[in-house]
Amino acid sequence: MVEIVDVVVMAMAVVVAIAAHEAGHFAGGALGGMRLALYVVGPLQIRRQRGVGGDDGLHIELNRNPRLYGGGVGMFPGPRVRSLRRSVAAFAAGGPLASLALGVATFAGVVAWRLPLFKLGASPPPPALLALAGDALFVFSIASLGLGLITVLPWVAHGM
Repeated sequence: MVEIVDVVVMAMAVVVAIAAHEAGHFAGGALGGMRLALYVVGPLQIRRQRGVGGDDGLHIELNRNPRLYGGGVGMFPGPRVRSLRRSVAAFAAGGPLASLALGVATFAGVVAWRLPLFKLGASPPPPALLALAGDALFVFSIASLGLGLITVLPWVAHGM
């Protein structure tokens, strides 16, 4: 029987996978010299806003745009950008690469965890908690691999 805790934990695993994917876009863009304008995952967003005297500041607020609940990152060229083409390519590749790397690593970890290849030295947590953690990691790995595979393929949105 599926309990509400199971559903909530699995949903959180998917949200964390989306957050990691978007963090990969951010990392790729930052390595290319770009600056963060917007980072959104689910109901939360981080937005860069100009303050008094031209000070930039990051503000955490609620995401009121349901179209962005699936996540998104917006960046703009910073003063360190030498090649905009390379910066945008790093930004675009960062999300799928992060998702694929995390998906493969966590899937391998779940497989190794489920196989009786080693024994834990400390006393293990209760079996139900251990099973829930393993299931959450499995859902995270599948969601990450799915995000990575879907977003690595080129596609056209709304005829653009």
